[in-house]
Amino acid sequence: LFVNFPSSKLYFSQFKHIEDTQQLAQSSQLKKHAQRVMNAINTLVENIDNSEKVTSVLKLVGKAHALKHKVDLVYFKILCGVILEVLGEEYPEVVTPEVGIAWTKFLATVCSGIKAIYEEVGWTQQSTSTG
Repeated sequence: LFVNFPSSKLYFSQFKHIEDTQQLAQSSQLKKHAQRVMNAINTLVENIDNSEKVTSVLKLVGKAHALKHKVDLVYFKILCGVILEVLGEEYPEVVTPEVGIAWTKFLATVCSGIKAIYEEVGWTQQSTSTG
């Protein structure tokens, strides 16, 4: 994410000035945030049949990122693409074309849910740069 879309680092005060990819990969703050992201995705997957829980998680993530962190919505789509790419690279025997399609649909639904929360809270900022 940060190599191909360096502007995404601007949202992270702890490591936004780190240019060296090896140093960035070793950042404990980055690892902590990545773990939180994957835990949230795991919670969504585990509760896919529980619309109240899914809505609760999406509201929490959406409101925090829209109101507190002011993250441009485009970065959720970009991150979902990165997650799909990494899953495919790390688990090629598991991420078959059918599994890839399922993950693509799931993550698109997540992005759509977060977009709805952004709209609900009155998000007006438009994407100006992704690279």
